[in-house]
Parts: sequence; C-alpha cells; structure tokens
Amino acid sequence: MIKIKYGILPLVIILIAISCKRDNRSTETPLDVEDPPATFSKISHVTFYIENSGSMEGYVNGATEFVEVVNKLAQYPGLIPDDVSFSYNMVSGKASPLANEKKLKVYDIGNDASILKSSLTKAGLKKPTSGRSDLNEMFKIALNKAKADSISILISDGIYDVGGSVNPLNSLITEVQSTTTNFIQRLKKDNIETLLIKLESDFDGLYHPANVNDPSGKSVSIKQKRPYYIWIFGNSYLLNKSFPENELRELNGYVDIARFRKLTNQSIPYEATGYKILGFKPDSGNEENNSYELYKNVMDSSFFNIAVNYSDLKISSNYLTTVNNYNSSSNYAVVKIVEVEPNPPNDLKPYLQNLPFKATHIISISTKNPPETGKITISLKNIVPDWIEESSVDNDYPFNGSTTQTFGFKTLIGGIEEAYEEMSSTENLTQFNILIKN
Repeated sequence: MIKIKYGILPLVIILIAISCKRDNRSTETPLDVEDPPATFSKISHVTFYIENSGSMEGYVNGATEFVEVVNKLAQYPGLIPDDVSFSYNMVSGKASPLANEKKLKVYDIGNDASILKSSLTKAGLKKPTSGRSDLNEMFKIALNKAKADSISILISDGIYDVGGSVNPLNSLITEVQSTTTNFIQRLKKDNIETLLIKLESDFDGLYHPANVNDPSGKSVSIKQKRPYYIWIFGNSYLLNKSFPENELRELNGYVDIARFRKLTNQSIPYEATGYKILGFKPDSGNEENNSYELYKNVMDSSFFNIAVNYSDLKISSNYLTTVNNYNSSSNYAVVKIVEVEPNPPNDLKPYLQNLPFKATHIISISTKNPPETGKITISLKNIVPDWIEESSVDNDYPFNGSTTQTFGFKTLIGGIEEAYEEMSSTENLTQFNILIKN
C-alpha cells in the first residue's frame, strides 16, 4: 500500500462515466436481483433440511451452539411478525447407495418448532437416519424448494460422502461436478441467491475421515469445537431483507459469511470529489461533463477520491473496505476505502452535500508519477472470501484435531462458484471508469 499524505491543493481531474465490463455470456437478471417489494414483499414459507447422518450426532450431544442456532432459526425473530409458515425435515442417505444402504430420504417432522426442538438430540437424529449422506442431492432438493417468495435452509457439516475412496479428493472432484450441474440447472430457471454461513459448535461424538474404508476402525471419538454450515437459498431481495448480516453475526458460534449470486451489469452511483486530493484539479472549462485534468506540479505520489453508493450491492462492509478486492488499470491503485459514518467529519460534509446521491463509501486512488492519462478502470472484484480456503483441508486422515477445517470445503465451494460464474454476464461486482486528462 502506498503511504500518502493528504492535503488540499487546487483540485482533481477526471471524467466519470459509469459502465461495466461485459463478456460473451448474457442474462436478463440484474446484479442484486432485487424483485420489486410489491412482487415479493415478504417471505411466505421456509423449508428446513437438517442433515441427520451419523456424522452430525456429535453436534446434538447436549446443549450445544448448534442446537441453540437451529432452534433460533426455526423461530427466527425476523420472520415471526410476517406470519411465515415453516416446515422441518431431516435428510440423510445416499442417492446411489451400495446394496445394503438406504437411499437418500427426506424425513418430514412437521411444522411445529417444539417437535423440531425435541428431535435435536442423539436419539432424535437416529429416528430414522442413515450412516451416509449425499450432499449433492441435498443441494438439489433444497434449491428446488426455493421458489418465488419461499426460501429453503440446509444445515450440514459440509462433508461430502465419498464412500471410503482410496483417493477421496479425486472422488470429491467428481462429486462436485454434479453439484455444479445441479446449481446451473436451477439457476437457468430462476435467479436463486445462495447465502452461506459458517459457524462452530461443541461436538462430542465420532468424526469420520473422508477416506475411511472401515468406519469402525478409523473413525475417532472427539470432544471439541467443530465447524458446520448453513446454506440459505432464495430471492436476493427477501434474503437481504430478512437475514441482514448484523443479525446473523449474533448467532452463537458465528464465524463468517459468503454470498453467491448471478452477476450482470448494475449501475452504482459514483462521482469524483475534491475531498483530500493531491496532484489533480478541476477542468473548469468543461464542467458540464464533470471533466478534470492533471495538476502540473505533481508530487512523488498523487491521489484523488471518489464517492460511491454501495447500498444496493448488499455486500459486507468488510468486503467493500478490503483493498485487495479491487483492481485498477494503468499505474493507479486503490489504497483505502472508508465507510461514510452517519455523522461524517466536518471537512468531508461539504463534499457529501454536493453529491446527487447519498454516499456510503469514499475510495482513495493513488498513482506513482508520472500519472498516466486516458481512461482508467477501477473494478470491485467478485472473489471467494479468504475464509473459504482457510476452512478447507484436502486430507483429514488421520484426523489432526482441527476445530476450523472441513474436508474438501474449497473444492465444494469452487463447484458452486463455477455454476454462478457460468450463469453470470460479468466477472466483477461493479466498475468505475475515470478519464484522466492532461
């Protein structure tokens, strides 16, 4: 990062014109897929799917964080006032089983949250259950339940059942290809957003490594924290309205969050400001086009700021303010992103008042001299959060006592990400085009 000293000199030079980079794919769905509130003003129904294969028993052995969170979601405060209906299901089994194994099956446990609560025990998960699980089919079932103003929630440890393969990672890659296909097929019909939440909970039970040929011989009894995951599928507008990030962070054991959505061009309001700039000044002769030019007495490092309104993106503040999530063309670089506070600093207020929109962030862009002229592009990239890779391990045997990692998790999420990329028409969340004149 370039260290810069802010000061006010005669001011910036840039012509701003909003546009987004396109590729050869197309879709008719807008980036944030916000259906008009008049169409979907609230969620009408939530369908729960809770994996109850053998690997999940350790999460319900006592009053764990897992039990608390599932019960809270089953009567989620943000949904109760809207008289949302619920249905609860356990799911386990394998869609392509060995001869002596049960096929994947959904076990309906009704619409009474008290019945669900009584089922969140080791005995409750065993009636009925299967020792195996087919995450592909679970995704498919849950995705198909997310329609119009109905959403679905899948709760699982996120571990693919690769059937005791000698090379579990290769088997996982094959499984994930089916995951990608399932998501693409669903996204072709509707624009379904996937909200992924990572949590941790006390776990007291058997851990089954992915390459177990003889579960009775290689599984290990553990008592420690273990991660698990909640996938919420549905219309973007409804998910953002009913599951705001600040509320999800309050869930006991919350670790992090990621969102997956189809991307298309979306106009994000932005404008150059005269706030704390160095090396640029306004082009007073071309004010109508909001044009700017370089200031001749440039310093070793020149910079300017643009104000943007990110409110429609529904992306976490941490993501928006992380410098590494931005790309810049030429010899310019994003060096700082500051969220505009409800009561901004006095020296910033005049610049905000002159904007035709309400700014949510100030982006600082710096250049080493000599600054290049012409059009420069600042892109907010659509990248998988770092926590996805940090949560993944490619070999979990022998089990090393990890409290944070899940076998093949990066590969699993890569399959989901690939589906959304295939169905998107742009690779960035948004772009800002800026013209630097000499």
